[in-house]
Amino acid sequence: MTVLNFDKYKLSDHAFERIQARFNIPRSEAYTWLRRLLENAEFVRIDGDGCELYKLKEVRIVINPLTHFVVTVYQADTLQDQYYREMTELMMNALGIKDKEAEALKKKTWKFFLERKNKK
Repeated sequence: MTVLNFDKYKLSDHAFERIQARFNIPRSEAYTWLRRLLENAEFVRIDGDGCELYKLKEVRIVINPLTHFVVTVYQADTLQDQYYREMTELMMNALGIKDKEAEALKKKTWKFFLERKNKK
């Protein structure tokens, strides 16, 4: 099922910032890009706060059907990315690292994995 009344949806400031940062889409092209996504996306689920999640290939779109705003847009994690995140969480738990120290270590670990992944 595609997004109903997809042409009525507007971008929240947050969604536009994410589209620009994550997909390098300029503001002048954002609505054309968004319309194509919403017109072709498949429904995934409704979140606890009533927002709906849709997908088109690796792109995920979160919309609020009551306000007709796109909340955010992001690229789905690959299985390899999920594995790295899960391994980092397991490592943090096993070492008993918490709070700010854990966040700093997670960022360093994630950066390391991404660099290694991109070198292949």
